[in-house]
Amino acid sequence: MTLVRLVRMLITMIAAWVHGCIARPRTLVERGAWRGMWAGRVLRSMGISMVIEGCPPASGLVVSNHTSYVDVLTLGSVLPAIFVSKSEVRGWPLVGPLITRGGTIFLERGRARAAAEANRAVAQTLAERVPVVIFPEGTTTAGDHVLPFHGALFESAMRQHAPVWAASVSYSFADGKSAARTVAYIDDDTLLPHLFRLAGRKGLVASVRFAPQPILAQDRATAAQVARTEVLSLLHLAVAGSGELDRAVTQQQTAAA
Repeated sequence: MTLVRLVRMLITMIAAWVHGCIARPRTLVERGAWRGMWAGRVLRSMGISMVIEGCPPASGLVVSNHTSYVDVLTLGSVLPAIFVSKSEVRGWPLVGPLITRGGTIFLERGRARAAAEANRAVAQTLAERVPVVIFPEGTTTAGDHVLPFHGALFESAMRQHAPVWAASVSYSFADGKSAARTVAYIDDDTLLPHLFRLAGRKGLVASVRFAPQPILAQDRATAAQVARTEVLSLLHLAVAGSGELDRAVTQQQTAAA
């Protein structure tokens, strides 16, 4: 069964690459729609089913926790969005060309002007009312906690007064037990062994939750803090740090006043 799933996934990804070469999506809207269609097909080829709570936003900046590259497929399958990703993923075999075709904005970490360049690309996308998804933790976790959010990529949304939406992604098995460690891409994980691990487990369920209202904030630091608090709430995780939830709620109420 493991090999069957891997072969099926590979065939689906090759089909996506061929279709992309033929269809050649050019506009941001076309690229987001193309990515969304194939993300869902790749997920199904991996035997992962979906549960969606809330309404996917039609535009604005979407902010989520991050456990694995599978998050991109999961969110992408329900949200025809453009994603911001670390530049290293562009070099992954087959995956790199596919996400490049899908309009991914690449962020070269460690370079002085990287965030500014990414923000310009995010601003252009938001201006065309195409959703942009970011993972502001800056890395992946095991799914049992959420790291502090970096505020740099919130800048474009703040300047354009674009809505900022919180979302969460989590994974379980059909019996309800957590599948976070199976899906998490952390520590010394490498792509091929990780794919074998995924393909070897049956009944994986990806759950996506969207906040009912956008975040109200006037600066990127506040937006990042409030977004993290909402993501934690969507994940039903305790807010780390004494008084953090109260501070975030107070800041949100102040921004709304």
